Amino acid sequence: MQLLCKAHRVCEIDQETGDIFIFNQALMPLNLSLSDFHGTIKQRISNINSFDAWCAERVLSIDRRYAKRILNELGLTQSQSTEDKARISRLYRCLSLQDSYWVKKEDEKVSWKDVNLFSNSFSNAFVSVSLLGRSLTLRNKDLYSRMPDITTNGRYAKAWNRVDDQIIMYKADDIEGNETIREVNASKILDCFGVDHVSYELACFDGHRVSMCKCMTNEDRSIVPYRHFIAACKRKGIDDVDNIINEVKKIDTTGYYTMNIMTYLIGNSDNHDGNWGFFRDNDTGKLLRIHSLFDFNCAFENYDKKDGGWCIPELKKIISDESNELFYEPDPSSKTLQEASLEAINYVDIEMKHPIRKDYFLNDVDYEVFRTRCDELGVEVKLERESDNREPDIDIAFNRYEEEEER
Repeated sequence: MQLLCKAHRVCEIDQETGDIFIFNQALMPLNLSLSDFHGTIKQRISNINSFDAWCAERVLSIDRRYAKRILNELGLTQSQSTEDKARISRLYRCLSLQDSYWVKKEDEKVSWKDVNLFSNSFSNAFVSVSLLGRSLTLRNKDLYSRMPDITTNGRYAKAWNRVDDQIIMYKADDIEGNETIREVNASKILDCFGVDHVSYELACFDGHRVSMCKCMTNEDRSIVPYRHFIAACKRKGIDDVDNIINEVKKIDTTGYYTMNIMTYLIGNSDNHDGNWGFFRDNDTGKLLRIHSLFDFNCAFENYDKKDGGWCIPELKKIISDESNELFYEPDPSSKTLQEASLEAINYVDIEMKHPIRKDYFLNDVDYEVFRTRCDELGVEVKLERESDNREPDIDIAFNRYEEEEER
């Protein structure tokens, strides 16, 4: 089995013997560790397990909304074993819109041009399954040979769609939730600061309110989640949280500090190690900078905490059971988001470039929390004068897309 990044051969693994040959170390995935060429039996077994784990991680988890429906409609097992998930991943060539990695058998006559998700078509017919949990009315195995939804993680219902030659993601609300409005409002707030972020708009899909954004990757530039960066650091013997964050700052100090400040200002409670990371050059493997901020459907959630809760990127964990790192307690010495932001504001210039509007917030209380946090950081709030009869942007956007759906 060969692992490639675009047309670049990265490595080759014999899945029976565990023998490895690495062609391009610079392009190796940061979360994949292999022992080159002929190793000991233990190393070869480790190679097979590591490669299976890498493949398996690229498949959606069963806790994602409608994941079972997606797997059932494609005739795939719901088993969450590494072996079964790896098999599903390889069935779809491990393709993802997060990066440009893919796999093929050594003797297969197939090229990057044939499988590239960024330029080849994929079925829009599956959107209603991934987004709304509906059943397929048409079944065609060839139609679903390229399926970006199967390798997209996250708990909320979402789907990729190609619209006018652009790759678009739709995300739905939770049951009776308002996550789409949170996401769009947070995006508008970040617009006011001129901060690099994925821009979200409100849309209507088949009568359902969704948030909509463009894909921020392409075949030349991928994103690397912070958890993958952690894995690479630990292989180098860097495992202390503070030291790992120092490695982050060596790549993009401004981006890191800006992210912490904006996370605090919009009250985003979901900035975990899969929701931020780096842009990576797919030809050289170089980490370029912290990628555009994204995923704001949990914005405003930590407004009820004066200190903003823990600064998740710098959270130190007390693990009582070394065999299971899922169970831990936060180390009291960890920074809060408020503390991290007060530190960060000394290193970056943050100012509101465009006036903000009160209807970007869910209510007046949230606006006052935002204003208080800006005051703490010495950031001047510029408020746009509101017209008494002006319809909120959210309503305008939703009504526009609802009319387009009806047409």
